[in-house]
Amino acid sequence: MVDHIDIPADACRIRLADDDLEVAEPTEEGRKPRFRMRVNSGIPMSHAYFGTLAVNLSGIEVQHRHVPALLDHDPQRRVGYTTKLYVDDDEGLVAEGVMLSNDYAQQVRQDSLDGFPFQASCYLVADHVTQVPEGEQLSVNGHDVVGPATVFDASNLREVTFTALGQDPNTSSDATLTDGGSTVRATLSVFTGSKMNNEQDETTPMPEPVAVVDQDAVRLEAQRVESERVSFILECAADSQISLARQLIKEGASTNEAALTLARDMRERDQQRAPATVAQPVVAPLAAAQGSVEDGELIASMPEGEDKWERQWSGDVRLRDEFGGNKNVWLAFNRNKHKCADFGSRREFHNEGGSK
Repeated sequence: MVDHIDIPADACRIRLADDDLEVAEPTEEGRKPRFRMRVNSGIPMSHAYFGTLAVNLSGIEVQHRHVPALLDHDPQRRVGYTTKLYVDDDEGLVAEGVMLSNDYAQQVRQDSLDGFPFQASCYLVADHVTQVPEGEQLSVNGHDVVGPATVFDASNLREVTFTALGQDPNTSSDATLTDGGSTVRATLSVFTGSKMNNEQDETTPMPEPVAVVDQDAVRLEAQRVESERVSFILECAADSQISLARQLIKEGASTNEAALTLARDMRERDQQRAPATVAQPVVAPLAAAQGSVEDGELIASMPEGEDKWERQWSGDVRLRDEFGGNKNVWLAFNRNKHKCADFGSRREFHNEGGSK
């Protein structure tokens, strides 16, 4: 029975950390611009899915004469194709090719000529994989691979890629613009027993294995954080601020940003309802508004007049709300009332006098 392993398609996109990628202008009139990239060094690397990963350069096959050259592994952004692929003892797998004339290729070429440090990556579909158990050791491309590790013994080169993201030395990334849901099925072998290739003395310090990310746990944690953010914003919002709260949620505002925005909006609403009280100190009115008995008795004992009306206005919140926050209207109301009362008492006096 032959064992197989299902590998996520994204894990087959191997990105080289070194900035060994060159784009040059045409050397002769009529020739297309060319590029040269170090596709894979052959040195064991830390990989987000496999942990320690090594690619056997002698096991790489190419099905077609020209291998596509893409931008960030996106088949919709084609920038060129290879004309030459070979393994160099010092550099590993090297690809040389020509650039296309479309906008993507021209932009990559111009950015490269301007000094932008593009990185190189490739898409290797694994046909045969060997898993090296912990403590076992295997030699690949003249470099020691210490388990736990995975080795691509046989693979097919589907494309090479210009990429803008850089990584630490001898690490790779799975970043890609294509669908990561598909898988690649490869034949699986498990290495048993130490096996060394002494033809080359070169050894490379192995990087620390990278733990495989639990994508389900990450997704659930992200959902929990987002749910808490939405709940917090909605709880901070008053009934009249629900539309604003939904807008803040949609725009991805943090809890601090949302709280500040909602508080500022509420202050503006209060100022619009009572514009005359904005610049007035609120300490004394608030104390009076809480029902100070002494202040109430003092105001009641005062004779009718401007001073009494001013004190009544400052000490009664409901009074200010009743008159829309406009003290001038309140004062005019009392003046008119006082005049009318005075006029009525004098008229009654004259009528009584005339009847005698």
